[in-house]
Amino acid sequence: MKSESTSSNRAAAFVQNMIELCKRSNGARSALRRAASQEQEACIYMYLSPWIDLTDNRKRKIYTLVASMLASEKDVGSGSLSLGKVLQLAVKKRIKKDGSNKEPPSDPRFRRLLATDGVDDALLVLRPIIRLIQARCPGQLDYVSLLRDLEWYDERVRIRWARDFFRTVEEQEDI
Repeated sequence: MKSESTSSNRAAAFVQNMIELCKRSNGARSALRRAASQEQEACIYMYLSPWIDLTDNRKRKIYTLVASMLASEKDVGSGSLSLGKVLQLAVKKRIKKDGSNKEPPSDPRFRRLLATDGVDDALLVLRPIIRLIQARCPGQLDYVSLLRDLEWYDERVRIRWARDFFRTVEEQEDI
């Protein structure tokens, strides 16, 4: 349990550091945004190296995704909603915009994310999901929680995301 707590503190410190870096330097923010492309990933190693071992491919990919998506936010910052909850809001906004009234919310990208086998597969599926969230619900995604979830990615994480996504408004008010 102590390692999860340490991971959470480290995730919060990393996200806060990236937010401050983006606010302080437009060049750094631009480099972080470009790192979403594998060809440009190496340009942010100087920002990642204090936080992770760059030879750890798994962690490098996770931290690169979180840093690049965070830098892509219109107003750089970390929100307070889990991935499942904020995606539910984004999908509901799309449904209202389209004029259809589907219940429960459904999204093929999210179903694909829930079907992933490992973190490498999840990272590929997450990019377009996060872009949708940024477009429909800017600034609401909790990047600290996302980073922690990706570091400990397993079936429990997917179940928690699914629970948050499919939970109805009435259930959330009871909590």
